[in-house]
Amino acid sequence: MTNSKNLDKHLSRILSVSYLYTHYKSLDSDVELSPYEPNSVMDILEEQKYDTRLYEQLTEGVIAHQEKIDQVIESLAPAWGLNEMNILNLIILRLSIFEAFIGELTPVAIVINEALELKKELGSEEGANFINGVLGAIAKDEATKSLLKQQNSAENE
Repeated sequence: MTNSKNLDKHLSRILSVSYLYTHYKSLDSDVELSPYEPNSVMDILEEQKYDTRLYEQLTEGVIAHQEKIDQVIESLAPAWGLNEMNILNLIILRLSIFEAFIGELTPVAIVINEALELKKELGSEEGANFINGVLGAIAKDEATKSLLKQQNSAENE
């Protein structure tokens, strides 16, 4: 990630994970959480510009396709219930599955590398093998890739 465009996309992914985290936490909580607003955070941090289009595609895509994404995750990781998974791992998986396999926004290898980077930056390396394993299993399974691709095709019709 050396050029500005890649940094903008990386930052968009971080912001999307952050938004999705507060979104899902607010659904599971009686406490009302303020929605995550990336522009206000960016003003505070005085950071570089992020790819707003990618941020919106990722955030809206994950929410719109959560049910199908979760079915795929559960089928590939049956020992883990979604409610038992580390919330950050789950959000990174949802984001990555949408970006690589449903939205087809970024090549799979780049998405997997980004997922592992996000995990390290936002949490720890613990769980990185799990994320890598689930995403790698999807990448190798033509039936699952086809199922996810159909999800996008059905929406665009």
